Amino acid sequence: MNRVAVVAGIAFSTGGAGLALLLLSGDLALWCAVGVLVLGALSTVIDVIVINPLRVRHTRYSITPWVIRIRRGRLLRRGTAIATAQLLNVTVVQGPLLRRWGLARVRFTCIAHVEPLGPVRLEEAERIRAEALGIYLGVGR
Repeated sequence: MNRVAVVAGIAFSTGGAGLALLLLSGDLALWCAVGVLVLGALSTVIDVIVINPLRVRHTRYSITPWVIRIRRGRLLRRGTAIATAQLLNVTVVQGPLLRRWGLARVRFTCIAHVEPLGPVRLEEAERIRAEALGIYLGVGR
C-alpha cells in the first residue's frame, strides 16, 4: 500500500472539509464538507485498490553478479541499476498490512541511496535478499 497516497488522501479530505466549514455557512458548508470527505475517501480507495496493484504488476527486476536492475511502469518506464559492488545491505521490510497478506518490500541500501522493491511475496523477498547478499559476499560466483 502506498502510505503517501493514503496520508495525502486523508489530509486533503480533512483539510478541504475544514476549509468548506470555515468559509461557507449553513447547509452549503455541510454538503461541501461531506463532498470533499467523500472525494478524498474515494481517491484513496481507488489508489489502494486499482493503482497500487497496477504499479506492482508492472515492476520487474533482475539480479546478475554485476548489477541489480529494477524496472517500473508500463507507459512511463523508469529503470534503476544498482551495482552489486556498491551494495551495503539488503533488508526485507513488512508493515502490518503487508504482513496481513504475506507480502514484503525489499530495500537495497547502497552508497548513494536506498531503492525499494515490492511488495512481493515474503518467500520471494527472502530469496531476493539471499541472492543479492550472496552475490555481494561472493557466494555462488
